[in-house]
Amino acid sequence: SSGINAEWPLRPGDNQISAYCTNLVNKSWLYHLSQIATKIDKYLKEFGYDAAPFLPEWYNKLSTIVKLDYPPNTVCVVVLSNADMFDKTFPCYISEHDPELKKGTDCVDLCTKHYMTKAVEELFPGEDVDIIYDWELQTNSRLPKINMSTAGHAAGQAFYNRPEEISTPTWEQTKKMFGCSISPKYSGWFGYRAVLVFKNHQDDTIQY
Repeated sequence: SSGINAEWPLRPGDNQISAYCTNLVNKSWLYHLSQIATKIDKYLKEFGYDAAPFLPEWYNKLSTIVKLDYPPNTVCVVVLSNADMFDKTFPCYISEHDPELKKGTDCVDLCTKHYMTKAVEELFPGEDVDIIYDWELQTNSRLPKINMSTAGHAAGQAFYNRPEEISTPTWEQTKKMFGCSISPKYSGWFGYRAVLVFKNHQDDTIQY
């Protein structure tokens, strides 16, 4: 998996493991981090999802407004959907759950929630796992609970191009511009869906 060295910008292809090994006291923990993500990724792959690991510390160094309120070395996994989710999984989900779907509900969100919950329950029964979905907002504001593009950047899934990183912008400075994530594997044909936070998997020996 490509990764990040906790500094902007990320060059797709940087190795997430090697970037941090020199700063670890307990290097086996980072292997443990990748093992959790690999387990989830393997399970979700057949449904059209990809998973990659990151730490709140990596994310919080990159996010200027929305922070993750977890210990810095907590295991997190960000999940994106690719074209297979829409081609294979989503139609099957709609067919199987059609009587349960209510008018006006977002069926893609329901499908995502179904498979994220299913993955956690089957792979990590009894674990204390928070699932943050891409549509969720903070209670006291209209801000998202997490910036998915930043999480994906921290995990090395895609390069998050932010407007402020453009040295010579071609647009009028009065215009509001948003960032764009480009995946080395899927280009722009993907969508971030969720972040899984494994609250009981931490290690205080990690040095940043």
